[in-house]
Amino acid sequence: MNPLIRTPVTASLLLAASLLFTGALAACGDNGSGGGGLPVGEPPDVAGDYQVTLGGTTGCEGASGWINDWATGPLGIDGTNGSLTFDFYDGMVFDGSVDSLGRYQFTGTVTYNKAQLDVSNEGQFEIDPDFDGERWLLTGDFSVVVDDDEFTGNNCTITGPVQAIELVGF
Repeated sequence: MNPLIRTPVTASLLLAASLLFTGALAACGDNGSGGGGLPVGEPPDVAGDYQVTLGGTTGCEGASGWINDWATGPLGIDGTNGSLTFDFYDGMVFDGSVDSLGRYQFTGTVTYNKAQLDVSNEGQFEIDPDFDGERWLLTGDFSVVVDDDEFTGNNCTITGPVQAIELVGF
């Protein structure tokens, strides 16, 4: 018997731990994705119709209309396999994506009330824990740079949290 292993119980425990570790390594082996690790899942199918609410926005001297006027209300999300279109309607459409963990992002530049808005939003999709059934809940954060004239030195940025609930059963 190995002098480092003084009892048969210790030897048995070490053997069991070794077998578990070896099994875990085998389970996390090559998954065909070009490397080791856990298998990479597909992005969730989050396409659908949503109702958007915004939290308190800050910036642009309190001019919350640069986000609230167009982002609060209906949102259509279309696309598959992680490539998405976020459509707030009335020309407010942004290209984005969602990864296999439900993290999303979208960006784009649009014209609104004669101003150029550089919009970015990122956050997370998850199954709504407060719903008896299955529907998506989006939580994230907006950042919008507002350029309402030809001068770049006076642009402002407005930010705010966003939540959208998938409309199901309608």
